[in-house]
Amino acid sequence: MKLKNPFFILLIISSLFPFSEGTATIITFSPSRASGKVGDVRTFQIEAQYTHLPCLSPVETGEFSYEKVFPVSVSEWESLASGRFRKIVTVRLKEAGKGKIRLSFVCPIKQSVGEVVIDITKRTLEETYREAKTLLSDLLVGKEINLEYLKDTLRELITESSKTKDKAIKDLAKKGKEIIAAIEKIQVLSSEAIER
Repeated sequence: MKLKNPFFILLIISSLFPFSEGTATIITFSPSRASGKVGDVRTFQIEAQYTHLPCLSPVETGEFSYEKVFPVSVSEWESLASGRFRKIVTVRLKEAGKGKIRLSFVCPIKQSVGEVVIDITKRTLEETYREAKTLLSDLLVGKEINLEYLKDTLRELITESSKTKDKAIKDLAKKGKEIIAAIEKIQVLSSEAIER
């Protein structure tokens, strides 16, 4: 017997996996809340537990989104038990405010969403200056850095430098504009070269 009617297939699935008021996957973040200054790094353990087996959507189909933070490293999903998985995510805090890491799963049963909120405070001008110098030093010796983070740090330094008389900070902020322009030019040229 061939099943071609999508309604009939959905009826069979729903009888095997009854719809509930809860979620299809329980998502937990550890720690469940965090805080830090712009530039800080935070690591989270994320667990996903199916509420029904077998699940029709593999754990790898989960989608992450980030607000005011960016991922530094994201591990593969590790199976802890049948229907239970763990992933480690490390993020850098990018912008003051409420940062978020959100994980969502969509399956025929129900959408599941979990998130962690990170309270991010502004760093001092001196901290921004030191971070910009560290990033530029790393770039100079060929260490891997996130260019978007470097540009954000330099923009922050440029914006805040008007509040100081420190010549070193003002000089780096002035050079920062040129560095950002050079990075953006390299990014455009690289994009054009790849497209050809």
